[in-house]
This record gives sequence, structure tokens and C-alpha cells, in this order.
Amino acid sequence: MKKSWKNVEEKGKIDVIEVKEMTDEYVFDRCPLKTPLNPLNLPEDTYPGYGKRAKGVRRRFFQEVKNRYGNCVLFAWNDNEIIGFLIFLPKTVARKIGLKTSSNDNLLHQTLQYVCMQLVSAYRKKGVGTKMMKSLITWAKNNGWKRIEAHNMRRGNKDEDWRWGWALPKWMSMGFKTAEQYELDFLNDKIQVFSVVLDID
Repeated sequence: MKKSWKNVEEKGKIDVIEVKEMTDEYVFDRCPLKTPLNPLNLPEDTYPGYGKRAKGVRRRFFQEVKNRYGNCVLFAWNDNEIIGFLIFLPKTVARKIGLKTSSNDNLLHQTLQYVCMQLVSAYRKKGVGTKMMKSLITWAKNNGWKRIEAHNMRRGNKDEDWRWGWALPKWMSMGFKTAEQYELDFLNDKIQVFSVVLDID
């Protein structure tokens, strides 16, 4: 019997949500994730920001990173549907493609960079993101990585203004420590920026 999210919400549990590594059967190729996604019955991706060529580049990139480093995407599954994802990269790879990282080069080649996380809206603020992050920490430890870093910024004063995930207190609750924190001036606005780090035992 299919376990619905409604039942999970009523019980206040996320036990039915499984976090799994991306496999060769479905290499991630789309963003944003607005509705649950069944890789065996993919709907047409109508998001205007990505054409077929861009999706192909994204798919090949993720496949290459997976082949070379073990993985770079975790999926949150509810039965046979993907309801969330978390993307991470080796810090060296993140820098090569132009992503902002902390300036600390200690353990550079043993550091994973959190890139972004997204959930279908009905599944947010129910612990699924925390479950995915814990799975990333476990994956990193099991695969010989020594550190995870995350970088975020916001233009505004609300927690939901943070562009790529959690506000700083949530990272701290997961055991991360502040590595950098500063403000930038941009078009008469203040951009708040922080980097956090978790050393893996």
C-alpha cells in the first residue's frame, strides 16, 4: 500500500522517507523540483531556464563527478517518487565551475562542498532536509572525506531569503562551525554571507 505524505504528516514522522544516492538508472537533470518526480515516468521539463542542451550538459557533468568521486547527489524518496535532492561536490570541482567557497584551503582535496538542497513544498519544514544532511555526513565519512563546507548568502532579513538552504543557526545545530561571516555592498543593498565547516572524525 502506498504511504502518503498526509499519513506521515499526521503521525509527525518521516520514517517513510528514504535518502538514497543517485544511481546510473537516473542521473539528475532538472531543477527546480516543484512536484514529486518519478524517474520511470518523467514528465516534460517545461522550466524555461533549461533547454535540452543545458539538461544534457548537467546530466553529463553529474555522471562524470559520480564516476570519478563516488557521487554528488542524494535523493529523498517517498515510495517511487523523488521529493527532494541535495547536491554536493568536491571543493576543488566547485571552484573550477565558479561556485563560491571559503578561502580556507586546509584539507582542500578532502573537502566536500554543499551546493544546494531543494524539497517539494509540501515536504518542507518536516525534517526531511535534516535527514538528507545527516545522510551526506554519513556518506562523506564512509567514503574518506574529512570535511564538509557550506556557503550561503541572502539579500534581505528573513530566514527564507537565504538563497541555497538553511540560515546559520540550523547549520550550527547540525554541528557545523562558522568559518567566515561578512557583508557585501551590492546595488545599495547589504548582502549577508557566511561559510560553515564540519570536520568529520
